[in-house]
Amino acid sequence: MANVAACGDLFDRREAQAASAAVIQLCASWLQGRGEGRTSRNPDVRIRVRRLVEAELGNSQLTPALIATRLGLLRSTLYRLFAPDSIVAYIRDRRLMAAMRMLAREDGSRPARIGQVAYAVGFDDERTFRRAFKRRFGSVPSSARRCLETGPHQTPRAVLRHWIESL
Repeated sequence: MANVAACGDLFDRREAQAASAAVIQLCASWLQGRGEGRTSRNPDVRIRVRRLVEAELGNSQLTPALIATRLGLLRSTLYRLFAPDSIVAYIRDRRLMAAMRMLAREDGSRPARIGQVAYAVGFDDERTFRRAFKRRFGSVPSSARRCLETGPHQTPRAVLRHWIESL
């Protein structure tokens, strides 16, 4: 929801309505799940995991084993919390979204170097980062700022719109 709020000024009227409907549906699903007798422990643990991932995003040694150890969880519990996707996919996605923000920022500063961004978000090498970035966004990292200006299919805005529509 924080990402929706952060990108809210980019939405046109139709997109804003779709975003608000998606957020309402997301909240309703969460509240309904609590009413069905599910324990509140899992959402709390997931929040703790997500906070740890955000805090350690630049740590290339961030692995499910490290997260499980730091939070006192079994690795199987950690994987179950992020099913059907995996915790590894979640970490990679958070790293790529952070990289996109770094590469596409429009504060007038000189564009960040690809290698610096890759290492800053926890990738061990630039080649792996470029491949993952292209797979996630459909374009190479060096064109991130241009993607935002020209609006191809896989910009962060399009990714956010796809996520909202899939709810």
